[in-house]
Amino acid sequence: MNKVFIIIFILFCSSCREPVNEDLYLFPKIPILNGIIRTGHLIQVHLSYTGLLDNTALETEEDAIIILSSSAGSDTLIYEGKGMYVSDLIAEADAYYECQVGILDKFFLSSVDSIPPLPVLTSVEYNAFAGVDEEGLTFPSVKVSFLNNPLVNSFYEIKIWLLGHGEANLIQITDPVLLKEGLPILLFKNENISSNSYTMTISYNSGTFDNNMPLVVELRSVSRNYYKYVRSKYIYELGRYPEFGKVTTPNSLYTNVNDGYGIFAGYSTVFSDTIYPQLHP
Repeated sequence: MNKVFIIIFILFCSSCREPVNEDLYLFPKIPILNGIIRTGHLIQVHLSYTGLLDNTALETEEDAIIILSSSAGSDTLIYEGKGMYVSDLIAEADAYYECQVGILDKFFLSSVDSIPPLPVLTSVEYNAFAGVDEEGLTFPSVKVSFLNNPLVNSFYEIKIWLLGHGEANLIQITDPVLLKEGLPILLFKNENISSNSYTMTISYNSGTFDNNMPLVVELRSVSRNYYKYVRSKYIYELGRYPEFGKVTTPNSLYTNVNDGYGIFAGYSTVFSDTIYPQLHP
């Protein structure tokens, strides 16, 4: 038995010393266009290239011509460094955008997306004692109510921002719409909402022992491309960094860039008033 084990161990070690197949490095350099459009902000995109396995940073492109077209007009983006190009146009809700990229005489990329109308946030209710976690500590929740048109396919995302501390941690999912999405993130479609309004209860914590931090709830109406990309990004990260003991299947990121890779998508957004937990019983 020991001899068999030693032979297997030697074979395993010797196989680990085989040189990496150089063919893995022989793939073409392909441009990557990334731009997330946010209403009320200047539109900007980032341009880089796919890299080799041992690259620590992606190569960026500084000599491209990028033209942005929309119902509000067209604009040639200005290069600001580190692969970032910025437009003078401020993103608007319920608008269509097309991005065309020319890189010398080698590449031509294009992508389009439609930004949805502004969502309607009707109310946010705070509950200081929504439940008790495994350590016996209470955690809060918010009830987020918004309008919905069941005749129109819509996609939403909710963010809970703790002032001075970033995004809150999602504790558990009990909402049926979120459960049908199958991922522990606050991204969902209205396919399973049949009414003209909906209320979603979200339990969270701050990641510390202090759950009384002031907070703001953000409701985003996101494009279909944004929805597909964020879902694929979550699954992609699980494949890259799986939990110990779990086997995951590698997944690729969703892209809507023609003749390249990347994402060009966006959302319209509204914010609640600041909620101060200490003012609630």
